[in-house]
Amino acid sequence: MPTTIIRNGHILGDGGLLKTLLPYYRWGVGGPLGSGEQWFPWIHMNDIARIYVAALHQADNVDTVNAVSNNRVRNREFSQTLAQVLSRPHIFRIPQFTLRMLFGDFAEEMLYSQRIISKAEEKLGITLQFDQLKKALHDLLGKVSHN
Repeated sequence: MPTTIIRNGHILGDGGLLKTLLPYYRWGVGGPLGSGEQWFPWIHMNDIARIYVAALHQADNVDTVNAVSNNRVRNREFSQTLAQVLSRPHIFRIPQFTLRMLFGDFAEEMLYSQRIISKAEEKLGITLQFDQLKKALHDLLGKVSHN
């Protein structure tokens, strides 16, 4: 039976990491996680949904797809862009030990680093709608910033 394996980065949407970080940014204490040097693979929730649908329609294609934006950023750039979109300061670095105290095992997910390329567009014949981080955050924050 054909199988497509989809490996995703941080899915930016209504929940998950973005929901976890938003209160800190609203309080004015958001910033890079850990060193901020780690690569931060991300994808907009609409784009990952489109990838899954495209993979289902190409069930005869056996492959692995990295479901991430091709706009690769480090965590410091992600956090700086998030602060900019929210019009909040980007001053404080959040140390690893603090993340581990606050979030336990989820801290490891927040800190992992992978510099990967998607190729989902090539392999599945789709175009990502949100391949620029600022555009993706503007879209999402209009939906989640009031929750």
